[in-house]
Amino acid sequence: MLVPLELPEIRKHIGVFLEKLDLAQCVRVNKAWNTDFLPQLWEKLELQSFLYEMPVVNVQRLRQQKQLEFLDKHRDFVKHIRFKTPWFSGFSYLDLGTLPNLEDVSLALADNFWLEKFLEFISMNPSIRRLQLTRVSRLSPVFWEKLLSACPRLEYLSLRRVAVEPAPAEHFYALCSQLRHLELHKVILPPIPLPIAHDAFRHLRILHIEKSVTGYTVGDMMQLISGCPELEKLRWENPYKKEISLFEDTIRKFSRLAVTGAWYRLENLHLSRAYIDDMDLAGIVSSLRRIRCLDVEGTKFGYLSFEALRPHLKEIEVLNLHRCRNVDRAAIVEILLSCPQLRVFKGRRIHAKDVVSTHGDISYRTWVCTSLRELALSFEFEQGVTEEEQLNKDRMMTRVFEQLSRLTKLETLNLGGYKATGTSPDSEMQLSLSKGFGKLSTLRGMKYICAPRTGQDIGENEVNWMIKHWEELEVFDG
Repeated sequence: MLVPLELPEIRKHIGVFLEKLDLAQCVRVNKAWNTDFLPQLWEKLELQSFLYEMPVVNVQRLRQQKQLEFLDKHRDFVKHIRFKTPWFSGFSYLDLGTLPNLEDVSLALADNFWLEKFLEFISMNPSIRRLQLTRVSRLSPVFWEKLLSACPRLEYLSLRRVAVEPAPAEHFYALCSQLRHLELHKVILPPIPLPIAHDAFRHLRILHIEKSVTGYTVGDMMQLISGCPELEKLRWENPYKKEISLFEDTIRKFSRLAVTGAWYRLENLHLSRAYIDDMDLAGIVSSLRRIRCLDVEGTKFGYLSFEALRPHLKEIEVLNLHRCRNVDRAAIVEILLSCPQLRVFKGRRIHAKDVVSTHGDISYRTWVCTSLRELALSFEFEQGVTEEEQLNKDRMMTRVFEQLSRLTKLETLNLGGYKATGTSPDSEMQLSLSKGFGKLSTLRGMKYICAPRTGQDIGENEVNWMIKHWEELEVFDG
């Protein structure tokens, strides 16, 4: 008789979902499983130390040396490594030497004393493709020169709270010229030297800018963005208030350049919480040949932008319009009725009567977005004063639950949101079995359900119902 765990393919698939401790237990249970579970156990490492001056330092050092012996034995399996602290009781993790299959390194440095040691480690591991640097005060031209020669395969670079020394800047931008993915978060960068401005970012496919790039002018920002003709994904969000004018000037130029077809591959656009008006945003959206993802949370996305988006409704997969107060309810309804590929949708508050009726068949309003995995949408109901009005409200609530029950792939549901002025809990969606909550038994993959600011009064029956029908449920936040 065939036992599933005797198949290597099954064991490898199971290992993907196991925690480190569980993988270690599997290795101990059966030596025959080592071939499948050991690579997954050692694939990702996080190295850190909490020791400074402790009375048990000798015991801890012995334990650490034992761990390092295991690491040396299994170094061929290591692909991802994160240094949270680059030293341990006099021993530097950066002395690990060559890890032949290492691809991804993340380093947080509080002291630049370790940079030279880090460069030595990097030079012994030319297979590295991804590098993340966090909280490094000053990175000199020499650092970038050595990094450029040590990482011929580097494709991804993430800088968080990092300062790049201004002169000379050629080696830093030469490194950028080989990247496919660049992330900048609260960084200080030198201006782009004009002789290499055209080539510095020519291979970038993904660009993520968050908070600020100190040292850049509007011209520098446009050189950065316009220098990425192969860009497929742009994430540009959360500028500091003191830099709003810089951002607004840059985004206007970006919009004007976008309509010329400068980014013909761009199909993922994230401009959430950015200071951008409807007209500029519409210009950018209309320039995109294809849209897979559009995240414009907290912007002035409105009528013009939605008109530009309309031709892409049948293909879009991720759409975030949360906190977009200029989006009218009719646009939200059209999205629900027109986006069959949608996997994630975050919308604004709408009236329940916009999507369901209290009379007869509702098939003419049936949502087509049945591929949704995540939905954030709040519904408002008219308060029932008389008994008949209350019955109509309850029927409408049941029909909203019926609409939601058709989204059988849903894993995350957020029914909360910002209330309109003067609304009361009586106008909110109620997660009550008497109101039709039980219709959601079809959502068997539900993991997270949230209904903040809605005045929920969940009883024991509802809790027991969720436990029974949603075996995958991890979080209920009401």
